[in-house]
Amino acid sequence: MPSLPIDFRISEHSIVHIKHWYSAYQSANEERQRRAITASHYVHHAIMADGFERFIHYYISLDAVFGERYKVEESIKSAFLRIFPNDPKWVYRADRLFDLRNALIHGGTSSIDGWKDLKSYMRHVKSSPLEDVGLAAMTAIRTYFD
Repeated sequence: MPSLPIDFRISEHSIVHIKHWYSAYQSANEERQRRAITASHYVHHAIMADGFERFIHYYISLDAVFGERYKVEESIKSAFLRIFPNDPKWVYRADRLFDLRNALIHGGTSSIDGWKDLKSYMRHVKSSPLEDVGLAAMTAIRTYFD
């Protein structure tokens, strides 16, 4: 969604999907509802941020939806395989995005551009970590109740 109020069109198909999502949300247990809402808050923060902060907020949204205490990396990796079943490169992406998350949070790098594995990542998957974490976060929320 655009971050500024501008006119845009929403297709009938999207409206049906949105209604289905909210219906599934209303039927979900409290924990799943809370996870979805928390993740959506962090996605909103990511949309409004840039670079370092955008990446971190998107990753936190993934943690909110899929994270399990003491198993964050594995639970998010498993989720990537479920939401992108036809793209085997998501195993690689999951590992590398978690490494970048750790480097950013724990001081291994102060920017995505400064990450030591950036060129290798982009060469291997033909996309950027920021694009991929954003795609994963948006897809996770969109398909959470499917």
